[in-house]
Amino acid sequence: MLQQKKKNAGFSLVELIIVIAIMAILAGFLAPALIKYIERSRRSVDLQSADRIQAALQRVLAETDFEPPNGQAVIIIDKSSTASDPVASVQDELIQELGKVPPIKSFPDYYWYIVYFPDTGAVPEVHLTDSASGQPKYELFPDHQAFADGEE
Repeated sequence: MLQQKKKNAGFSLVELIIVIAIMAILAGFLAPALIKYIERSRRSVDLQSADRIQAALQRVLAETDFEPPNGQAVIIIDKSSTASDPVASVQDELIQELGKVPPIKSFPDYYWYIVYFPDTGAVPEVHLTDSASGQPKYELFPDHQAFADGEE
């Protein structure tokens, strides 16, 4: 009787290297698309939050008689802002109406920058700003197209 050799049925080193190289190439193509998708998703959440903020501010302005001295007011809110007790400002009323300040997903270190015009009744504008005393950087409401498209 001849003794048959058992053939090792595993993968060779060359085959494993080829498979790993193909996976690396695929990951290289898919990673940027995934990152872009995640960023679009974060921007979409921020746009929804801006809509909520604007609607809440409209309700607050309709129900209260807060009057800024120059006919235009700016509210800058960060994620740690809370309403004082008793309510002393439009910002306090807004935070109470929202329940809590919506987080900013696209730029976590930014602040909500809200401009409202109680004298004219114009639609409030919701922006993002990069500092507590800064100027608006990204417009989220009412014209959000550049932000939604990811343009700087």
